[in-house]
Amino acid sequence: MFGYKPGAFTGAHIKGMRGKILQSDGGTLFLDEIGDMPLNLQTRMLRVLAEREILPLGSETPVKVDLNVICATLRNLEDLVQKGQFREDLYFRLNGITILLPPLREREDKQVLIRNVLDFVSGGRTVTINAEAIDALVNYSWPGNIRELHNVLRYAQAINENGTITVDDLPLGKPKEASLPIEQRAAANDNAVIAETGTNGAIHNAERAIMLEVLGKHRWNISKAADELCISRPTLYKKMKQHTIIPPHRFHRKK
Repeated sequence: MFGYKPGAFTGAHIKGMRGKILQSDGGTLFLDEIGDMPLNLQTRMLRVLAEREILPLGSETPVKVDLNVICATLRNLEDLVQKGQFREDLYFRLNGITILLPPLREREDKQVLIRNVLDFVSGGRTVTINAEAIDALVNYSWPGNIRELHNVLRYAQAINENGTITVDDLPLGKPKEASLPIEQRAAANDNAVIAETGTNGAIHNAERAIMLEVLGKHRWNISKAADELCISRPTLYKKMKQHTIIPPHRFHRKK
């Protein structure tokens, strides 16, 4: 990022290195995932923006730079500022123009986007997609956003045999149900649960059954099970306690 002078440290390149910032002098520097930048680097980046100069490692003389900076992040920088994990002065230096991009699940043009991505990944092949598959893709939660959509459609067009993608070609399982939190999934399945305690009891039993199924599927890996159930690890532990679900001893688990 900041570069170094020749001989700045053991193993340094004999000619030194300019670094990304100096390479962007006169142009634009793009910083992806700026919310994950360590605080010590934030301090150095602030100097670049405030003083328009950089001090490469091993140098005693600052170097002037003139560049524009564009940043991207999936994290809420305002929350990070409140938690002391992101410098407030750097945040306001960077926050000139903010463009919020909604996640794929919240976009209103999903059908158009799905067809455009399909045209892109098909590489010129004539591939169509039927209405049922479109509905499945539209109703899916897309935790991986556009990258996941690319992979799903690339897979589907690779395995379909007649040039038309159907819901059976999509590696989504049951998209609409899988994208719901466990409480809603349990409520959706309560008609399939026999219980004498009424609706609440049916939902309670359905929730417990879903948790046991998912935990067993992932061999009681709490992190993976929580991800599939769309809840946090602490919430899953809390629900396991509520439903009296006790993990089996690791020697008794199925291999």
